Amino acid sequence: MNRGSEWRKWDLHVHTPASYYHNFRFSDEEEKEKYNGDIWEKYIDELEKIQDVAVIGITDYFSIEGYKKILEYRKKGRLQNFYLILPNIEFRLDKFLSSRKDEQPKRLNYHVIFSNEIDPEIIEKEFLEELHIKTPNGEVRKLTRRNIEEIGRILKKQHDKFKNYSDYFVGCMNITVSLDEIIKVLKEKESIFGGKYLLVLPEERWCLMDWDGQDHLTRKELLVKSHAIFSANPNTRDWALGKKHKNPKDFINEFGSLKPCIHGSDAHKFDKLCKPDNNRFCWIKADPTFEGLKQIIYEPEERVRIQEDNPEPRKSIYTLSSIKISNSKISDELEIEELEIPLNPNLVTVIGGKGSGKTALLDLIANCFEDRCKRSGIDKNSFVQRIEEQKPDLTVEISFIGDDVENFSKKLIEEKFFQHSKITYLPQGKIEEYSEDREKLHEKIKEIIFSNKDVMDSEYKQKFEKLLEEIDILKKDIEDLNSEIYKLEIDTDPEKVKDIENKKSIKIGELKDKENKLQDIIKKIGEDSENKVKNLRKEEAALRSRHSKLETIKNDLLKLQDKIENFLVINSEIDKLNSNFRELNIPVNISHIDLKSYLDKINETMGIVQSEINNVVSQINSIKEDLNKLLGIEKEHDTLLNEINNINDEIELLDDKLKEINEKKEKIKKLDEERKDKYIKFIQKHVELKDVYKKIIEVFSNGKDDILNNIDFKSNIFFDRSKFEDVGEDILDGRKVTLEQISSLAEKLYEIISSDDIEKLPSKIEDYINEAFKFKQFLKKTRTNLDFYNWVFGNYFSLSTEIFFNGTPMDKLSIGQKGTVLLKIFLAEGDHPLIIDQPEDNLDNKFIYETLVNAFREAKKKRQIIISTHNANLVVNTDAEQVIVAEFKNNKISYRWGSIENEQIRRDITKLLEGGEEAFKKREEKYGI
Repeated sequence: MNRGSEWRKWDLHVHTPASYYHNFRFSDEEEKEKYNGDIWEKYIDELEKIQDVAVIGITDYFSIEGYKKILEYRKKGRLQNFYLILPNIEFRLDKFLSSRKDEQPKRLNYHVIFSNEIDPEIIEKEFLEELHIKTPNGEVRKLTRRNIEEIGRILKKQHDKFKNYSDYFVGCMNITVSLDEIIKVLKEKESIFGGKYLLVLPEERWCLMDWDGQDHLTRKELLVKSHAIFSANPNTRDWALGKKHKNPKDFINEFGSLKPCIHGSDAHKFDKLCKPDNNRFCWIKADPTFEGLKQIIYEPEERVRIQEDNPEPRKSIYTLSSIKISNSKISDELEIEELEIPLNPNLVTVIGGKGSGKTALLDLIANCFEDRCKRSGIDKNSFVQRIEEQKPDLTVEISFIGDDVENFSKKLIEEKFFQHSKITYLPQGKIEEYSEDREKLHEKIKEIIFSNKDVMDSEYKQKFEKLLEEIDILKKDIEDLNSEIYKLEIDTDPEKVKDIENKKSIKIGELKDKENKLQDIIKKIGEDSENKVKNLRKEEAALRSRHSKLETIKNDLLKLQDKIENFLVINSEIDKLNSNFRELNIPVNISHIDLKSYLDKINETMGIVQSEINNVVSQINSIKEDLNKLLGIEKEHDTLLNEINNINDEIELLDDKLKEINEKKEKIKKLDEERKDKYIKFIQKHVELKDVYKKIIEVFSNGKDDILNNIDFKSNIFFDRSKFEDVGEDILDGRKVTLEQISSLAEKLYEIISSDDIEKLPSKIEDYINEAFKFKQFLKKTRTNLDFYNWVFGNYFSLSTEIFFNGTPMDKLSIGQKGTVLLKIFLAEGDHPLIIDQPEDNLDNKFIYETLVNAFREAKKKRQIIISTHNANLVVNTDAEQVIVAEFKNNKISYRWGSIENEQIRRDITKLLEGGEEAFKKREEKYGI
């Protein structure tokens, strides 16, 4: 299935038995007999055993004889295990080069790889035979096999040691060609060869040339004229990509362009076919076409790797592998072609004209996931919402790259969704919606950061959540303290204290008056009478106490009497039991319980107690008579005494109230200190939260510099100053407290929450509280102290992510720039698929190229990205691996797909996208091509 550009093994340096020098041999006579002595038959068999290489370059010295032979076999149906076979001609150049190792002159080899689209005869006649070689006597001849053999024959006659070799072998071993002539012929025949060849410089001998010697210019010229280098050396690759220079542009200025490194097995014998040394395979991410190969020139780092394993970065197992659409007729006016689209795991771009079905494809994919299914409200851009009222049978099936992940299928109208993984879906206009709302934007950024897997797995996430919990507890504690202090203040109101003290003064005055009257009566009675009265009252009190105790004993005896009488009923039950025993002839007889003697004793005691009570009552009455005789004015005396006692009780009650008020005042002081301490901790926890959030941002940003370049994050605590000032204005009397004073207080609080010096926070907070409490006396009549406390100790703080783009704060950016920042953060958020419908809205082409292109290029290495777009830069210069072209024709939506190196797809891009041709030009110019 065509998923666009994919990593495949390419071996572009494979020799054949047609090469003048090779070691393709039969292992023994038996094998030779098996193949009737035809080494080519064995060679083809050996090539057909190779199943993991997509493209090979058939390489021969000064010719394409081997390539032509291979094509003959292909025509017969052989070698179908390769997608593509290219001709690679290996030359020996005419210049002698001195080696740094032994200072001996060396010849340098050089390769020209042609497109398979050029007929072999054209390559021979229009290229090879246009090159010239020299005979031993200095004559110039065309590069043909006959001339090579003739030179070989001449040399064999002149040099005995050559006689054992064939004419062709000796000729090929000694002839040379000019690189300048190679390039001249190719350029002069631009109509034939233009864009259909690559010049490749082998590192093997070229690297032995000394940059600091006489060969500097030659070595430089060779590289400048080459498209690529044959090398598996990582250091050479880095150098050719400009990574050893201060800036890759310095390399481009010196050598014309960055140079990709490719590698091959350079196989001259069977056991080396497509088996490079140290398993350094050449992997190219492209269609297996010559145009695909050319992509390594435009993307010399990203399109080619030399390594053992497939370079495709490991992606989530829930990366989408395909989407299949069936039962796709929606109405007579609309249907979608039934098809299955394989999806590339990297960057998939969907292009097409307006109304062609770009959004439809993205929306159908997203409709399989919760992110789309659970969204409430009408989305005018949703294809699914537009057609679901018609209840079509349209069915979508998606598959995943994970071997153990089952396909998911649903009808459009079904409410189910794939539950094992998520996607992020940004429909058209969503980025703009976030960008226009500051609170939404910051909340979304925070949500993205905290949903990141690295963040969720970090220790800082737990610290953050614990701090949030502690802040909530402190906030609740402070609110409770405000209420408790307010209630206590109501109970200790000064007016209430004054009222109690006034009442106490009045009662003290009444008490003195009553006591004076009592003294006057006592004086009238006299001292002896007074002593008698005292003694009689003392005696009366003792008798009354005795009377009370006797009454208690009497009541206890009555209760005991009741209990015993109730218990006597048991004897009746015993009689019943004994009767039953007798009736059954059971020799058992239960005796009665004899409680009568106890009851008689109690009755006797009751009589004694009652007699004693009567005696005490009689004595009390006698004392009363004596007192009445002794005091004719006893009634008035008693009344005064009762009044005095009552007044004393009232004064004592008032004293208790004053004492309770004083205790509450002390409690208010303690609670006030507790509230201040908690508020200090409340502020400190916010500062700690900011520091932990800073660490979380670092975890999120780690390893994403290439995506988040030009974006700087800063954790901050946002102080809602306007809310603080609005509440202050609402509760304070504006005639006595100005807005400037409230703003000054707000500034103090802002300085506190913005401070990083935790040690100085307590003193600063105390200053703030003291300053705020100066306004307490200026509350509006309709407002209470509780309103004041909730204002002063309120929570006006929230965690904020301050973001700077190219040094400019987020709030100062345009809508388009805000969208860019958010989009880059989305790109960096995780490893699950990201689907975006027209991310370029509100951005100009230049801004996209300079800002977003590289972010997409880096993000696609970590996650699958599927976008619809009408911007060519987001397709071409992001080097999208797959392009899906949507088309609406005759009431039907259809799709075709391929890579950007596919000729039809390239035509679609230039036709459908604004600046398409310009985007390709920029891509080719980027590395100096």
